[in-house]
Amino acid sequence: MEFQTLLIFTTWRTKMQEEKANVIIANALNKCVYFVSARIKGYLLTKRRLFLVFENTNEESRIILEAFNEFLLAEIFDYLRSLPRHQRELIFDLEDDEELFHEHRFINPTIKKIIIGEEIELPYYDPHVEKIEKEIKNYNYCSAIDYSGARGPVVVRKR
Repeated sequence: MEFQTLLIFTTWRTKMQEEKANVIIANALNKCVYFVSARIKGYLLTKRRLFLVFENTNEESRIILEAFNEFLLAEIFDYLRSLPRHQRELIFDLEDDEELFHEHRFINPTIKKIIIGEEIELPYYDPHVEKIEKEIKNYNYCSAIDYSGARGPVVVRKR
């Protein structure tokens, strides 16, 4: 069983420093692993997107995504509380009903294979695939790090 999804973040993501937002998102994902039994097989976090592959059923994954939303919101508010009031208001004005992300179908088999540690075998040379593979494998917020033998910021369940 496997569930894959693509989350596109809303405007909140662009209102804070990229590294801080990455850490907040990674923390929320780790809370899903520890508190909601998410089994993350692969992920890739970019400036606007989060590609996710779970080893959970569709039903379990729905619950995990709801929990991720709650954990993410809590992480954002914890960060905002750490800022001086005037800075908090300048950076962020999150409405109570504002969505943090929109879910989309994740249908890119190349990215999926890279982030779950599978080899890409083509009968021909594709420079585009090679470029994507190099970029992803050297990116800090991606499970490809875990499959290379290092440890990334998010807990990944490797085979």
